[in-house]
Amino acid sequence: MSITPLNNTSTLLLSPSQQALLQRILEFLGVLGVGIALALVLMFWRGWEAPEAVEEGRAVRMFSLEEELDRLIRGLGGRGMCREALVKAYLKFREALMERYGLEFRRDLTERELLEMLLERARLRGEGLVGLLREVYGTYEAARFGASGVECSELKEYFDRLLRAYRWATGPAG
Repeated sequence: MSITPLNNTSTLLLSPSQQALLQRILEFLGVLGVGIALALVLMFWRGWEAPEAVEEGRAVRMFSLEEELDRLIRGLGGRGMCREALVKAYLKFREALMERYGLEFRRDLTERELLEMLLERARLRGEGLVGLLREVYGTYEAARFGASGVECSELKEYFDRLLRAYRWATGPAG
């Protein structure tokens, strides 16, 4: 870089490669500035829409979960496959909660470990809620691994507990 006076003013003269580099840096900074501005606009816009969108998303998931549980009662429960219906219902419930809290399913974890991860990462607290979640898990575990069968008359009550646990875990605002 050399400084050469030109017309009694100081001007910075750059080589063509330095000029190209400076041009790329300025272009990058311009693109970066536009990107930051767009991100701020999106954050502001989504911030205004978030409460409604979250509540709507929760309602859709709740409807889907209820619909799935009803389908299991009519399908598997109607054919006397109540143990299978209960197991599938718990898995749908766990899947909906993990989706709600943005957690990834991990094949290397047992269902119990997935529940513990969910309780920890979603920060689900409260003796009543944690007790209810452990209760629905315990019923699932007994149905899946237990020697005794599951009475079809118990399905509706179990599904109601799953829905109550889901509502409680996701809270009134989503």
